[in-house]
Amino acid sequence: MLVYLILFLALLVGVILLQTVLSRMENPVPGLVLPVVYLVGFVVGTLYATGAPRPGAVVSVFFPLLFSNIFVALALVLPIALLLFIYYVCRRKYRKQSQMDRMRIQDL
Repeated sequence: MLVYLILFLALLVGVILLQTVLSRMENPVPGLVLPVVYLVGFVVGTLYATGAPRPGAVVSVFFPLLFSNIFVALALVLPIALLLFIYYVCRRKYRKQSQMDRMRIQDL
């Protein structure tokens, strides 16, 4: 049991470090890869769990199930929010730098 806990924590730290490295890249797209993957996994997993076989069943099955189990939905959306928060914090430097570049251009 302790081994599984250690593996889970190692995986969690690895994902957080990977998100940090991807978010600090100069190109903003790699930092959004993990949140999008988690979001797609959340939607597909929820649709699979509800047994929504056709596109019309998404509205009739997905949303009532999501809001009836709000705590489950929050637990599943929490990793997405954490990854987007890491992205936002890491990209702050680039936003400040681009604002400074715009000010320098206006000063010329």
